[in-house]
Amino acid sequence: MCLRFFARKTNLYFYFFNKNLFFTQFIVGYKHFHYTKKLNPVSFFIYQIIFFLLFSNWNNISAQVLSHRVFYIEKSHGENQVHYDVKVGADGKFLAKNTMDGYWYHRTEKKRYELNWIEQILAYGFDYELNIATNTIAMKMRALKKRPVKIYIKDHKPVAELMISGHPAILEKVYIKVAKQLYPPLEYIEIIGTEIANGHKIVERVYPKQVL
Repeated sequence: MCLRFFARKTNLYFYFFNKNLFFTQFIVGYKHFHYTKKLNPVSFFIYQIIFFLLFSNWNNISAQVLSHRVFYIEKSHGENQVHYDVKVGADGKFLAKNTMDGYWYHRTEKKRYELNWIEQILAYGFDYELNIATNTIAMKMRALKKRPVKIYIKDHKPVAELMISGHPAILEKVYIKVAKQLYPPLEYIEIIGTEIANGHKIVERVYPKQVL
């Protein structure tokens, strides 16, 4: 029994590293069969087919779910940005669960770091509501409480739309000019995007009293 279990576990190990070399992997497995004399050839072959189909299908399912960055927040100092991503399936629909994600991204290290609780509550957190029927997301950011954001699919990719200087625009980034004094903690915020009507770049500068 132990030898049989070992053969199967070893065979699975080889499968992960040689899943695209089915014939080679089968020979390795068959040698295990011949050595242990615990599996008959028919059962072993069926076992191989099941694992081949199972994990191949799992890889396909994983590949169908893609995470897209829709916009980011950048500060006047430091290498970190706050990225906001959405998850989209192969059918072009937003995922029903855990649709949106916000996190720190260090540009030099190219690494992701999670937002802490205070950052989520006071500055970079957000609330969102997914409308499955229309495949749209209504989002509200802590950093821009008075600017509701609508996220939808345009030209096969997700975009974030909001008003910039009174014009509907696709949001690219939010730039925060950090103040030298403690309060208010920022001098101004720039909302940067592309105007939907003409495709021109549009920038609006707002000050703390307008934001908070």
